Amino acid sequence: MCNSTSIGYLLTAKSFLYIVVLRTAEGDRSVLNWKGVKRMKKKFRSFSAFALSALLIYAPSFHALAAENNPKNSDSTVVSEETIHRLNPWIFYNDEENRYEMKAGSEEALDLNDFKLANQYLSAANASLDQVDITDTSVTILAPEDEYKQSTPSRKARAAFHEGITKMEFHWWGARIYLSRTTIQFLGAGTTIGGIWIPEPLVSKILASLGAVIATCPGGIVFDYNYMKAGIQMLSPAIGLIFPAVSNIRWQ
Repeated sequence: MCNSTSIGYLLTAKSFLYIVVLRTAEGDRSVLNWKGVKRMKKKFRSFSAFALSALLIYAPSFHALAAENNPKNSDSTVVSEETIHRLNPWIFYNDEENRYEMKAGSEEALDLNDFKLANQYLSAANASLDQVDITDTSVTILAPEDEYKQSTPSRKARAAFHEGITKMEFHWWGARIYLSRTTIQFLGAGTTIGGIWIPEPLVSKILASLGAVIATCPGGIVFDYNYMKAGIQMLSPAIGLIFPAVSNIRWQ
């Protein structure tokens, strides 16, 4: 379905085509008679219909490409720390079913928008969990109550580069992915964690945002991957991670 920008493209293209046809007609005496005008109008209708159909097909692709190269366009889909704190008490991880679920009474206790938002994220999280090899020792699934139990490095430790580790932490709001310096320097075409493909171009973009490159990467990195921003490219063995869904990039 086209948005307002796509419709603008269509109208502009149609106006341009109309002007071209009129000017062609003005310069060609063969169309000054009635039959010539009718033939010219018929050709214009056929060509403009073809051109507009092509624009309808390819306009969404232009917007998708723009979103890939400009990840800030979708920043509104990143759940804030404040929202995570607010929703955590109403979400739990069902380890028997390998599912994140809403607690009883959450619909009554939460604001309607928060309740809908939480359910959207849980649907995306659970769909991603279905794709991951949870038997991989590099994969950890965190319950909301364990969200902030992870050790926080001191300011001195954060100032230095570290080898780091390679692992993937699942949260209800997204995944937190760690890549060690060794993993990065021997990356090749990419690497997998829990069967999820992390391609080299993505890692190169992430490092570039930190002012580094793969060959001389000084330490391990960590970044968050947002299920909602990933859309149909959520965590899946068949589809590599994409840059627009990445946020909170930092050194380990």
